[in-house]
Amino acid sequence: MKKYLFLVIAFTSFMVQAADGIWNGNTVKRREWFTNKPTMPPLNSPYQFGRKTTHELNNATGSIMALVYEQGVTTNTVYPWPFFLQLDTSHDYGDAVGITSRLYNRGNGWSVAQHSEGISYGTGDTIGFNAEMSPMASSNARIIGINLNARNGYGDEHPGKWSNTAVNIQNENGGGWVEGVRFDTGSNIWTGLYWDTNAHGTFGMKIDSKHLIVGLDTGATPTAIRMKAGSKVCLESTDAICLKYDAKTQKIHFLNGKARLGYIDTNVQNNKCLNC
Repeated sequence: MKKYLFLVIAFTSFMVQAADGIWNGNTVKRREWFTNKPTMPPLNSPYQFGRKTTHELNNATGSIMALVYEQGVTTNTVYPWPFFLQLDTSHDYGDAVGITSRLYNRGNGWSVAQHSEGISYGTGDTIGFNAEMSPMASSNARIIGINLNARNGYGDEHPGKWSNTAVNIQNENGGGWVEGVRFDTGSNIWTGLYWDTNAHGTFGMKIDSKHLIVGLDTGATPTAIRMKAGSKVCLESTDAICLKYDAKTQKIHFLNGKARLGYIDTNVQNNKCLNC
């Protein structure tokens, strides 16, 4: 009885009402809880909570629902899950989404659609976001761990503007990352970083920092760098002083712009050993 009384007291500040909505021509019964009803999207959810504030809050956190779970010290095997959501779908058309987060940022303040904080005191792994993908034997679908899509505006507005950064890694003063991106022990990766044939860009990888000791370290890889014949390796920023291999003549050419300064013949039948 006490827990039901707590729920009644918790929502006394909200306006509670029953409402009828129309979704795909069908009447939907739902319960609504509002404090200053905001602009609501066309949802058919049976329960809706809404809140709109202007000057009511001052240096305070505003929320609609909060879930707090505290697991004490125990020798039992436990799986604390404060919030659990399951979606089981067999649809063929449309898009299924387990959790949808939509952010409208209309001011100058820092905003984020989803925020996670991991504060570690123990010895267990602390992870901000974890995705476990399980392709089954009957599946022939693409399995993607994280998908980032730069959209061209929203709704009816398509300004043709680019988003800034797909993945941004930063740290506070005194903090830092031992590794930026890690393929962990035992990982099986066919291609670590892949550009599709029809992908467009200027730099495949660009390093501008003057504070790196080594720009690229290939370690114990048998083939450090492999490239297509005819591509150039340039030794300065204007792409003038370069080396290029010609597969037809089997010669490595030394270039200064379009001028050929010389070459090394790699055909062992035609070329004498240079350092024998």
